[in-house]
Formats: sequence, C-alpha cells, structure tokens
Amino acid sequence: MIEINSHTGFQKLRTCLVGACYPPEFFEFISDSKMRGIFERIAIETEEDYQNLIRILEKHEVECLRPRFDHWGMYLYADDNGIERYVKPPMQPRDDMIVIGNKLYIAHLRYGGDYVDPWDWVVDQVPQANLLDYRDDIDVWQKVSPPCITRLGRDLYFDFYSHDPNYGRDQYFNLIQNVIVPKHFSDYRIHYVDKGGHSDAVFSPVVPGLLVTYEAPHLYADTFPEWEVVRVSRAQSQANDRALKALKATNGSWWIPGHEFDQDLIKFVDQNFKGWTGYAIETYFDVNLLMIDEKNAIINSGNEKIMAALEARGITAHECVFRHRYFWDCGLHCATLDLWRDGPRIDYFSQRI
Repeated sequence: MIEINSHTGFQKLRTCLVGACYPPEFFEFISDSKMRGIFERIAIETEEDYQNLIRILEKHEVECLRPRFDHWGMYLYADDNGIERYVKPPMQPRDDMIVIGNKLYIAHLRYGGDYVDPWDWVVDQVPQANLLDYRDDIDVWQKVSPPCITRLGRDLYFDFYSHDPNYGRDQYFNLIQNVIVPKHFSDYRIHYVDKGGHSDAVFSPVVPGLLVTYEAPHLYADTFPEWEVVRVSRAQSQANDRALKALKATNGSWWIPGHEFDQDLIKFVDQNFKGWTGYAIETYFDVNLLMIDEKNAIINSGNEKIMAALEARGITAHECVFRHRYFWDCGLHCATLDLWRDGPRIDYFSQRI
C-alpha cells in the first residue's frame, strides 16, 4: 500500500511521483531523420535530467515512483478534427493530481477505452479511504487545475483558472466556492487569488515566513501577512534573450535550444505534438522549485535572489537543470507530486479566524 499525507510543500518529503518522457524508440514513427533525431535527443536528455533529480531526492531518502508505459500505439487519440495525435507523456503529475491532507485527488481524464494509464500501478496501491479518483467526472473535477491550488496547512489558496479553457472565470469561481469547497474542504480557510493559471510558477511558499514570486511583494500583504516576499525576475542573460525571441516565434509556446526559428520544426510540432506544449513564455521556472524539507531545496538554476534568500535561512540549494523545460513547459515542482510528507496539518496563521 502507498500511504498518503501532505499538508504543505516544505514538510519532510518521503514519497513522491516523478514524471517521465517517452523513451527515444517512441519516436521511430517519424520518417524525417532530422526531426526524429531532434526528438530522440530531447527524450534522452529529459530522462537524464529526471535521473539527476531522482539522485538528489534519493540521497535525501525520498522514495521516487515513476509512470509505467504500455506499447506506444496505445497512446494515440483523435483530436476535435479527427486527426490522430499522441497523448502527451506523463511529464507533470502535478498538473493532474494533488494531495491535500490524507487524500489523493485525481482530476483529469483517463487514457480512454482499453488504454493503460501510466500511473494506474500507483493509484491501485492507494487505499480507497485515501483516494478520490475523479478522472471520469467531466462536470466538476475535469474543470479543476491542481497546480492552481496552493496548500499551507489549514489554508488553501485557489487560483481563478480552470483546466477547461472554455470554462469562464466566474463559472469556475462558483464551482470552487459552491461545490468543491463545501464538499471537500469545509474545515480549511479558503483564499482566492488571481494569478492567471499554474500559480506554482507565480509564487511559492518556500518555508514558513518566506515566499518567492515574480510579482510585487505588496500583493501578498493580506494572503501571507508578515512573510518575507522575495521578488525574482528572469536573468537578463544573452541565453535568456535568445529564449524569449525564440518563444515569440512559436507564439510563446515552446523553444528547443539550438533550433530557434526553424520553420520546418515549428510546423512539425504544430502538426504532431500540439497538445504537448504549453505557454512557456509566461512560466518562471525559478519559482517552480521543489522543497525536500525546510533545509533543502531543489532549484533549476542559481537565481541570485533566491540563492541569497535560501542561504540567509540556512537552506541548502541543490541545482538540477531541466534542459528542455521550455519545450515541455515543465518545472521541477510540476515534474513531481508529493504523496507523503511528514507532519500534521499546522495552522501557520493562527491569528486568523
């Protein structure tokens, strides 16, 4: 059995999911040798980076669980226009699932038909008392975006962003306030924030009293009173300037280093892997960090402001570069999902009602 318990993103991590890309042989169906080579390299380097992440986690006695794949033909589906496309690999478990307290909530669609969900082998080991599987709940949980929920003990923060792009802001607010919260979270303090989606790449409660964000600190005066708020920005480096220019060539969606402005590649991705990319131009990967415990952080790069804030609190930063984050729109936090963190639910704002 796999036990479930997690109330924050910084209590001692014991068990977590770690995503995966399809292996290089998956891309053998690509007849163009140039394109096939690009994606085989992405697959190899992505797994190398996952293995680096796993080494850091296992060094700190964290058990890492990975998805298991069936044969590749199982992952075809027809889009709204009847065109066959491959399902995106399970890179980001946190996009589809969340643990709140002693419950694992699964929000999004199964692979359909007789297809095997790569995470089923994990889900099948979670006790029913700790599992809320809503993969078939189109009317409610299909609208929920797990990375838009921030856990902090007794406090939960919901962003006004639905997983369903056709679901309006007001509709989603009403769904959360009138359906989700009363049924599941009536004993929590609920806060509503407007971060435009995937709020774990907008702000991160690092440890009690410290938050990192790319927004102005005064915006958190009410939601995180008396906390130190460290504002970060993308490094003004030549490589970053190149990334921003390349991202604009794909309408902000993705970038593969070394292949900037390759129109054949842009067309190929649009035709074959449209559903695999996100909107990376708005993602602050440095904010999307992963805490092992209150003294160890896994970060994407050596952002000076974040490093200084961590060092001031005696927190060790472990660098783990995710080379193809701009293609997958995937940071270290999104690439994992904590199933068990030590400790009970704590009220970090006991002065609140």
